[in-house]
Amino acid sequence: MVEEETGLLCATDDLAGLTSQILKLLENPSLAQEMGTRGRIRVQRDFRWEVSVPRLRDDLLGTPSESE
Repeated sequence: MVEEETGLLCATDDLAGLTSQILKLLENPSLAQEMGTRGRIRVQRDFRWEVSVPRLRDDLLGTPSESE
């Protein structure tokens, strides 16, 4: 999740912050839609099996990926 691009963050124990972020999205549906769209694009681009499995393999085996 990229703050202010694909979603909004708040501290885990910050009820006022969570409320504020929810209200921000409720009061601005186009912002919510844009963030949702950008989030979906990011997931489809960066978290496909074809991308995630080589990264995980390289992390577990300590080998660099081909892109490095």
